[in-house]
Amino acid sequence: MKKKSIIIAVVIIIVCVILIISLIEKTKKEENQNRQETMDTLEEEYNQMRQDSEMYHEEANITTLKEEYQMAGEDAIYEIVKEPDGRNILTVNRSLNVKVAFAGMIKNELPKKEEIDTINKQSFPKNTGIYIAPKDQDKIVYDLNHSKYLKNTYKINQDGFIEVEKRSKIKTDYDQTIEELIKEDKTYILSINGICYMIDPVTGEIVDNPYNEMDKKQMYEYFEDDNRCIIFMTDRKDISQDEILIAILNLNHN
Repeated sequence: MKKKSIIIAVVIIIVCVILIISLIEKTKKEENQNRQETMDTLEEEYNQMRQDSEMYHEEANITTLKEEYQMAGEDAIYEIVKEPDGRNILTVNRSLNVKVAFAGMIKNELPKKEEIDTINKQSFPKNTGIYIAPKDQDKIVYDLNHSKYLKNTYKINQDGFIEVEKRSKIKTDYDQTIEELIKEDKTYILSINGICYMIDPVTGEIVDNPYNEMDKKQMYEYFEDDNRCIIFMTDRKDISQDEILIAILNLNHN
């Protein structure tokens, strides 16, 4: 009798195990089915979004993208950038933003649209290399020559560009980076200022950009096109000059 009870218990256990396994398999199957249905729905929605959006249309132009992005600036300030996934992104023309940023740096206040070209024509440095804004030349050269990361000695030439005054036999990788930037066929402009100026992509108006007030840890803001780069270094006192210097050199070395 005892043996029979044991057999019955074993059978019951086996049946329970089989039922549990079946239930688990059924649950997994339902979860997989639900997951696949969700993926199919998302893919369908994504494909519909691509079909409806101007961003993915080959014939998209500035006018149609302005409507899509609800941007109100003049057509002339924008350019279309093609993303790897096929999207057409509407952005402010990079060269125009460089010109606006430079004009604001020279004026040290919000520049007017009608004076942007004149300021750039008169004041934008003609040579390539690393140019320092006149008001910041003494400080930046001092910081370079007192940085624990640099061994070369630097100076500013009569045109406002950084030169190596004395090369060290034990120069660092950062010294090497500066030398490469000096020789590069590109103009880099450095200015110490916690506020800079740019074109608002939505309104098309020139606005101030107090970047280091919006992000206390942000050490610089920059605007770049193919052969020009203007970099505004934060004027915050709680960030060391070496930190800012290395961040900028790493930006331009990558």
